[in-house]
Amino acid sequence: MQKTNVPEFLCQVGEPAGDLRRLRLTARDADAARQELQEQGLHVFAIRRLSSFAALGRLFEGGTTFFRRRPVRSREVLLFNQELAALLHAGLPLAESLGIMVERMENPTLREAVQAILAEVKSGVPMSTAVTRYSFFPSVYPACLQAGETSGDLPGMIVRFTDAMRVAVKARSSLTAAMVYPAFLLAALLGTAAYLLLGVVPNFVPFFAGFGQELPPLTTALLTAAEFVRTHLLGVVSGLLAAVLISAAWSRTARAKRIRDRVVLRLPAIGEVLRLYSVSQFSRSLGTLLAGGMPLVSAIPVAARAVSNRYLRSVLEPTAGAVREGRSFVETLAETGEIPGFALQMVRVGEGTGDLARMVSSVADFNDEVIENRVTVLLSLLTPVVLLILGGFVALVLLAIYLPLFSLASVPQF
Repeated sequence: MQKTNVPEFLCQVGEPAGDLRRLRLTARDADAARQELQEQGLHVFAIRRLSSFAALGRLFEGGTTFFRRRPVRSREVLLFNQELAALLHAGLPLAESLGIMVERMENPTLREAVQAILAEVKSGVPMSTAVTRYSFFPSVYPACLQAGETSGDLPGMIVRFTDAMRVAVKARSSLTAAMVYPAFLLAALLGTAAYLLLGVVPNFVPFFAGFGQELPPLTTALLTAAEFVRTHLLGVVSGLLAAVLISAAWSRTARAKRIRDRVVLRLPAIGEVLRLYSVSQFSRSLGTLLAGGMPLVSAIPVAARAVSNRYLRSVLEPTAGAVREGRSFVETLAETGEIPGFALQMVRVGEGTGDLARMVSSVADFNDEVIENRVTVLLSLLTPVVLLILGGFVALVLLAIYLPLFSLASVPQF
C-alpha cells in the first residue's frame, strides 16, 4: 500500500552515446530520482513529477499523437532563440546550451524537436541542417544559422535573426489584432441578415396576403428571397458548404495559391499594404543574411522563401540568376514591376555605397511604419463602411415591409 504512495517521475535523460530518451521511475523525491539516474551514467535534462492522474498525463505525454502535436507559435520560436543566444554569449557550448533549453521548455512539440536537434548536434550534424526538418522554424532560419556557423559568430547571427523576427512577429500581431473588430462587424452583418430573412420577414407573409392587392416590387422580391431561403435552407447551406470545400481544396494547389496571391496584390488599398508587407519580409530577411556574411547570390533565394505571398516569391527568386550573371540587383528588381520605387532607390544607394545589408534593412523598417499608418487609416474607413452596409440592409428590409402599408393608406376608403 505504501508503494502506491511513492511519487512517479517523468525523466528526460541523455545516454553516454548521445541518444535521448524518456523514462519513468518511482522515487522518494526529485533529488533521489536524479541521483539514481546519475548513478546509472545518464545525464538528466529534466524531471517532472506525475500527478495522481498519471494515466491522463501519459495520454498527453506520449500516448496520443493528437495531443502531443501541440502547435509551436512564432513567439515560442523567438523566445527559444533569445535564450539560446544568451547562453551562447555566456560562453556555453552549443550542445550544453540546447540541453539547458530542453529542461526549461513547456511546449512538448518544441521540446521534442530540440531534443532531436541536440542529439544530431552531438553526433556532429550542424544545427543549420538539423532544424530543416521542422516547419515551425522560419524558412530563413537555417540559412542564418549556416551563415553564423561559417563565419564563426553563431551567437551574433542568432541575435540578428531574433531582432528581425521580433519586428516581424510584432507587425503580424498588430495586423491580426487590427482585423478583429471589422471581422466582428462583418459577422454581425451576416447574422442580422440571416435573422431578418429567416425569422422576421416570413411572419409578414400572411399579413400581406390579406391585402388583396399587388405588392410593391421591393416587397415582392424580399418575400420571395426569404421564402426561398427558408424553404430550401438545407440545400442553400449544403451548396454554400460544398462551394467552400471545393474552393478550399482548389486553393491548396500551388497554381491556385499563386493566382490568389497575385489577385490580392491588385486589390485597391489593401493590395498595396500586402505588397509592402511582402517586400518588408524579403528586405528584412535579406538584410539579416547579408549582415551575417552570406553572399548576395546565395541570400536572394533564401530571403525570397521568407515571403508569404507566393506570387511575389516566384518573381523574386529568379533575380538571383540575373545577379549571378553580373547584372545589377536593383535593375533586376525594377524589371519585376512589383517593388515600390522607394525600395528600389534604397537598394540602389546600398549597391553604390557597398552597404546593401543596412539599406535593405532600412527598407523593411520604413515599410513597417507605412504599413502601420495605412492600416490605421483603412480601419478608420472600414468600420463606418461596414456599419453603413449593415444599417442600409436593415433600412431596406424595413422599407420593403412598410411600403405596402403606405400603399394601403393611400387607397381611398369608402
